[in-house]
Amino acid sequence: MFAHNKVICQSEVSTYQKQLDAAQSSIDSIDALVQFADWYLYNDHDSCLMYLDRVKEISDRVQDPYGLATYYLILGKFKENELEFELSSQYLKRSCQIADSIDYDMGKEYAYTSLGYLFRRQGQLDSSNFYFKKGFESVVDSLGRASILNGIALNYKSVGAFEEATEAFFEVLRLVDNDMLLYRSTANSNLGLLAESQGKLEDAAGYYDVALKQAEVSENKEQITTVLQYLGDVLTKMGDYEEAERNLIKAKRTLEDNGADYLLVSVCVKLSKLYIMQERWTEAEMELELCKEKLVDVNSGSHYNQFNFAYAKYLASRPNADLVQANKILEELKTLLLSSSNMEAFMQLLQVRSEINRNENPKVALDDITRYQELLDSISNEKNKNYFSMLNMEFETEKKEQKISELEQASMIQSLQISRQRNQLVIGALVAVVLVLGGFIFYRQEKVRKERSAAELEQRFLRSQLNPHFIFNSMTAIQQYLEENEPEGASHYMGMFSTLMRQILENSRQEFISLAEEVSMLENYLQLQQMRFRDQFEYEIEIDEDLDEDYAGVPPMFAQPFIENSLEHGLFRKDGLKNQIRIRFNKIEEGLLGLEIEDSGVGTQQGKVRVNHQSLATRITHERLNKLRAWSHKQVGMKTQNIRNEQGDVYGYRVNLRLPTQLVNV
Repeated sequence: MFAHNKVICQSEVSTYQKQLDAAQSSIDSIDALVQFADWYLYNDHDSCLMYLDRVKEISDRVQDPYGLATYYLILGKFKENELEFELSSQYLKRSCQIADSIDYDMGKEYAYTSLGYLFRRQGQLDSSNFYFKKGFESVVDSLGRASILNGIALNYKSVGAFEEATEAFFEVLRLVDNDMLLYRSTANSNLGLLAESQGKLEDAAGYYDVALKQAEVSENKEQITTVLQYLGDVLTKMGDYEEAERNLIKAKRTLEDNGADYLLVSVCVKLSKLYIMQERWTEAEMELELCKEKLVDVNSGSHYNQFNFAYAKYLASRPNADLVQANKILEELKTLLLSSSNMEAFMQLLQVRSEINRNENPKVALDDITRYQELLDSISNEKNKNYFSMLNMEFETEKKEQKISELEQASMIQSLQISRQRNQLVIGALVAVVLVLGGFIFYRQEKVRKERSAAELEQRFLRSQLNPHFIFNSMTAIQQYLEENEPEGASHYMGMFSTLMRQILENSRQEFISLAEEVSMLENYLQLQQMRFRDQFEYEIEIDEDLDEDYAGVPPMFAQPFIENSLEHGLFRKDGLKNQIRIRFNKIEEGLLGLEIEDSGVGTQQGKVRVNHQSLATRITHERLNKLRAWSHKQVGMKTQNIRNEQGDVYGYRVNLRLPTQLVNV
């Protein structure tokens, strides 16, 4: 009665109408009405409810429990689309109760599986796995088994168990016949999403290409457009904007006159994001306007959320940016998401808001990223609790029992049962030990990965705080050149300044850059400062011969704040001595690099002002070092000291940094 992950072509609506017109009994009428309600589930809010009301009315009148079980099933999915998760759960559980009472296996399978996906969407993976297990107990065919395995694979993916997820997705392919191209296309699409989540973009594109060919042969427009969207996403990440746009426009054209407005909204949102990235504002606005128009008839809270995320980003990014309105939209959406316990969308909101506030409101952005990481960690911890014990044991037990049932013979039943009981005790003990150890190891690895991610994000924010002061001073120097009627000097300075800004913008996006790139940026910076201070100082950069400039990767921009501090507050003496800055990179050990910045200034004893002015640079550097130390587990740190002569007089200042290094490709 109710197909797995059913996607129906518009042409089938006329078939349902014929079935309804030809219905010879109330049961026939219920079947046809259910098909209509299912079709309108995503496409027409009012029509779906109208047909569901008729299903309920006829089922109550003729006391048909099968019709009632299906009624509550579709109503539960309807409420899920509206993000009313609590009501959705209640209706789906009611469907389970009715199906259980009449031993309706197919109804139990659908309802339990739907509950598994519902709780998965809310990040409650323990509950999700429980209902997937219940669905397994009632599964009636290989397609049902494939649908549940697909959910289990997605749960594996959510906790970073990529090998297990891959195995489960391939098991889905093994369960589905070769001629069932729509289901095979869905499985290959999920393999692509799995590869994409691991950063294997070319592998992901390969899976999507296979999935697209299968969808095209099956002539299912909805699956075709879904895969084209996946291709658009991965090509965008690969930097092939032209091909990404081609696929998304093809998806949009495929949906013309198809009636699937919810898919059209999704495509338009992705196109708008692509255009925003390319600063094609008019085209982005057109796509968002079309989204707004189609959302009126689309019963899907998730599509409403995605539209608002894209629209807020558009408002904050366009030339006449309206950051206030963008934040207002997200704040209103935040209230809605929290009231509906939609944690997945709420975390997306935090990411979007941190991105649009990165430059104007860095504190807001950093708070959102911190909150996002805290939620990610808390969800991850909850996911790991009893996760492998439930998922692995139920999945493996189900497969073993299926194989055993195929091999059993009447004469061997008793001996097999005795053997299984004995082996289960041994295997159970071994599995328990392995799962406990494996779960602990996985938890530790996942924790390290989350800490590293948080460290990288905060590193970007901290680096972004190092530039404004230098930019202000550079603008002042250019203004001084012009005031002194030196346009050529101003022009030369501006050219060097532009080159340096480009280097800073490019390198600040990277956690590690090559030593050659770091040295090049430092030289440009120092040459620019020499022009600004009219050659009142000299500099020298030394590189240990044990370091390969092209392949030794270093965290960028650690020396710059100390050089600026030296130039502004401590380098220039009044005793006629030569002003010098020396920078030295040396290899301490494998994975650890030394950076020494030394000047011939007044040090910290005489330079009281210098101490006060270096606090910001020192604080930011300490924060960056703390994050790098937690991520790398190396003896990362900083030491500062005055340089004294034999008489004890201060004649300079030295900063020693110990930084992690890693191999980079150029």
